[in-house]
Amino acid sequence: MPIPDGQRRPWFALALGAALLLVVGLRFALPIEDGDLYWHMAYGSQMIAHGTLRTDATLYSWMPASNDAIYCAWTGELLFLGLEKAFGIAGFVALRYGAALAVLAMLGWQARRMGLIARPEAWLILLVTLLASVVGATFPKPEMLSFVLWNGLVFCWFGALWAVKERRNALPWIYAIPALMLVWVNTHGGFILAAPFLVIVAVTGFWTLPRREARHLAAAVGLCALATAINPYGVRYPLQLLRFALGLGTKRPDIAWNTAFQPTWSQAGQFFHLPEFLGWMTLGIAAACLRHRPGWLVVAALFLAYVPLYLLYVRSTFLLPAVFGYG
Repeated sequence: MPIPDGQRRPWFALALGAALLLVVGLRFALPIEDGDLYWHMAYGSQMIAHGTLRTDATLYSWMPASNDAIYCAWTGELLFLGLEKAFGIAGFVALRYGAALAVLAMLGWQARRMGLIARPEAWLILLVTLLASVVGATFPKPEMLSFVLWNGLVFCWFGALWAVKERRNALPWIYAIPALMLVWVNTHGGFILAAPFLVIVAVTGFWTLPRREARHLAAAVGLCALATAINPYGVRYPLQLLRFALGLGTKRPDIAWNTAFQPTWSQAGQFFHLPEFLGWMTLGIAAACLRHRPGWLVVAALFLAYVPLYLLYVRSTFLLPAVFGYG
């Protein structure tokens, strides 16, 4: 059996890892400037004071307001409040670095088990994946937790594929997907954007996986759908998000001015170099797919499914880099 590069040249992998950590340390050494953070902590305080996970937005408005629009992020809001009480601003700085390092660790683990960890292009992929996800990785609010949970979802699916390749039990990886989805549903509404990924992997699993694993993957995706209703608001919450995502019902007024809802080629997207990252990711995925390795059609389908979301909203640009990194 050939010795993986990472075992032949551990010093090289260590040097590349140290260089990557240096870049991460410098890139994310930013002040905590997002005002939403304190609003989320106010919601966390309200939950504790009132003994409920359902929040009341009208308490903070001096104008007529309603709670018709559901915002369910109680796990993150209680986490932020706990960090602030225990560590102050330092807790949010640590959370930012922790989120970035957790995502790099998952992708690095994938590179290591494939025997690619000492190859320089693997570390370049880690760097591009993180920097292209900067919108989700920078601001300490529920989107940051979405960034980690989404990468965890993709990591588990590729873990299942690798387990099948090595003829090991893939079921723990498969059923970790709905477990993560249950947490995500109660953390941030971004979970609804995982739907294309789940549908594509469930359908293509019947061609790319053994029959037993394909059936279990389909069942796990069904559990993901069930998990969306396990929240303080029930099925009303995912249905409302689905209407928003499809542009049905009342149009959100903040889409007109909120930077997060601007397209990638807007001033906000260009500030983070998101169009350039899309170009590099497209070239990388094209090069990988041209090698026609097993599963390349699935990777191509996932990448194409998430390119529109990357182009449409700055807020959703953290989704595509994970498909690029693992693909």
